[in-house]
Formats: sequence, C-alpha cells, structure tokens
Amino acid sequence: MTVAEGDELVHDAAQQLASVGRLPPGMKVEQQSMRRIKGLERPLVIWSTRAEIPVLETTAEWIYTILTRTTGLVIVALSAKTRPDVRSIVGRLDQKRLLFWTEEAQAEFRRWTALCGTAVDPLR
Repeated sequence: MTVAEGDELVHDAAQQLASVGRLPPGMKVEQQSMRRIKGLERPLVIWSTRAEIPVLETTAEWIYTILTRTTGLVIVALSAKTRPDVRSIVGRLDQKRLLFWTEEAQAEFRRWTALCGTAVDPLR
C-alpha cells in the first residue's frame, strides 16, 4: 500500500490498520512522493486530495501520475481542504467507475463536478 504525497493522517491510519492485522498478509505500508515512483506501479495507492502537490509539473499531470500508479486499486480520499483546481480535475472522473464509501462523499464529489469548466479549472 502506497500513501501518496505525504498525508500524515492517512499514512498513520494505514499504519494502524497494519499494526492490528487489518491488512492482507504481507501487505506493507509505504509513504512515497509520486516523483519518486513515477514510472513504477503499486498494487494499491491511497491519495488524499488535501496532500500538497509539488509545483514540479502541472496539477493535472501530477494527478494523472497519482491515478495511474496502481495495478489494482486507487483510493481517493476527498478533503474539504482541497484546492479548487484539484477539485475541478478530480470532478472530471467518471462517476460510474467510482465507488463511494458514503453518501456524503458522493455528494461532495458532485459539488466538485460543478467546478469543471469554470475559471478555477486548469483544463477548461
């Protein structure tokens, strides 16, 4: 399990799950920057949208890198502290291909889709 871009809260939660045996046998928790694993794949990537995205590439390129590092599953933790440009890019994901843990998460995602094509959207 790779926690992307250093969200300490998410990393600590994953570590706690590992410490109480709630992860599949042999699964380890690592915290990596996407710059470090660019071009590599991981079976499970967790990304919190509140994590800082370095200014080395465009926001869209960085999010693309995060979303394409997995061979199996990517978990995107939506945060109320997410920048508007990140919200607009994440809001472009195909909702039919997403599984929402709560109705609240789905409602939040719908609010993010409303930002697509607006002045905060770097892809408009």
